[in-house]
Amino acid sequence: MKILDATTIIAIFNEIDYLELIDKIRRLGHDLAVLSHVMESELLDGTTLRGIKKYVDDKKIHVIKNNTIDEIKEFRKDFPGLGLGECDSMLSYQKLKESENSVYCILDDAKARHKAGELRIKFTGLIGLLGMMRDKSILTNGEVRVIVERLRDSDFRLPEGVVI
Repeated sequence: MKILDATTIIAIFNEIDYLELIDKIRRLGHDLAVLSHVMESELLDGTTLRGIKKYVDDKKIHVIKNNTIDEIKEFRKDFPGLGLGECDSMLSYQKLKESENSVYCILDDAKARHKAGELRIKFTGLIGLLGMMRDKSILTNGEVRVIVERLRDSDFRLPEGVVI
């Protein structure tokens, strides 16, 4: 399964500070991909970008470029209010779903999740991914609690009352 992601990888480096999570996600058999648009944007500070590049160099995270900036902007016209990263993920999903066995988007933004549902895009959020990993015994309940607490203490947009 290929997971198209932006915010989860950034959260792993910035908010969670739990880099082992990348290897644990890969133990699920997932191919973790960050979109080139994110790698080229100002979303990443120097430390985060260097950290992600190390995982790219080690082939633990793949950078994919399926869309030009013009294609992303054209797609975004139909979905005002969504970020370029979410639009890039959803557009990439639509292109990859024909050629890949299984593709998933990790979307945490409520508007993006609503639009993805309308477009029949398979998605989950970071919390859903953590729950999946806990259910498969890749993460313990204690690890999930620690990660969720770190997210609550950060700038990550976590809805109130989230329980997994």
